[in-house]
Order: sequence, then C-alpha cells, then structure tokens
Amino acid sequence: MNGHFTRATAQYVIIYMMLTAPMNFLFHELDGTPLTLWWAYIPVATIKIYISYHYLNALGLWHRFGTKALGFAVTMRIIFQAPWMMLLIGSVLFIRGQRKKFN
Repeated sequence: MNGHFTRATAQYVIIYMMLTAPMNFLFHELDGTPLTLWWAYIPVATIKIYISYHYLNALGLWHRFGTKALGFAVTMRIIFQAPWMMLLIGSVLFIRGQRKKFN
C-alpha cells in the first residue's frame, strides 16, 4: 500500500505542476492575477480539483474523508492564498496516520 501511495502522490504532483507552471508564466507575462485573468484561471482550477478528486479516490479516501480534505484545502486557498496542493497532501498524510493509529 505504501508504494501505491508514493506512486499516486508523485503522479498527482507532476500533473498538478504541469498545469501550474504555464499559468504562472501567463500571470507573470501579462502582469495579472487570478482575479484579472479569470478566463484562464477558472478552467485550470477546475481541472486541478478534478485531478485532486482522482488522487483521493486512488488512495481510497474519497468516500469518507475526501470531501473534507478537498474542501479544507480549497477554502484555505480562497481565504489565505495558501498552496492547496500541499494542504491536500498534508491532509492525506494526517488521515493515513490517524487510520494506522486506530487500526
């Protein structure tokens, strides 16, 4: 199970960063923010949420903890401009640690 977690997390990070790098380049070149370039930000953010769903589903966490973890990460992104990919991975690590403790 640990190898599956590592592989799924690596795939998630690679795909997420492949979407993030062009957006950061676009924001830098056009001197924009997600609010001024919403036409580019919304589709990419939607795709990132979709791949986050598949990441949590691949780990078997979606049905019980996935909505809470993803909701927490996106809420922190909206409120504090936090890097929600790291918050999501941190949530997954916390949940996995709690599951091992009680099993």
